[in-house]
Amino acid sequence: MRKKVLIIIASARKQSDTKKQLEKVFEEIEFDIIDLLDFEILPYNYCGDYSSSDKFLGIIEKILEYDKIVFATPVYWYAMSGLMKIFFDRLTDLVTINKSFGRNLKGKKIFLFA
Repeated sequence: MRKKVLIIIASARKQSDTKKQLEKVFEEIEFDIIDLLDFEILPYNYCGDYSSSDKFLGIIEKILEYDKIVFATPVYWYAMSGLMKIFFDRLTDLVTINKSFGRNLKGKKIFLFA
């Protein structure tokens, strides 16, 4: 398992203020970044039927390689971005459909940057 930090950012712009602040805060720490803008993540559905274009499980596989995960989002109307909300909604898949992935998240250190 890697010891580096994985940052998952969910801003509406590639060069967002959130990303600029992340780069300042983490400038002395080795990290990898996943920008959710680069992936198609379909909204949660109760049947678990997603097209092959959906990349949610691929992101989860990447998350499992890290000990520390930072979720970074701008604050829109006192809430996380819509992109991050869809991602968090899909975490439900890990307790209902893909339980083995969900169990492997146990022990991860999770942080929020907003």
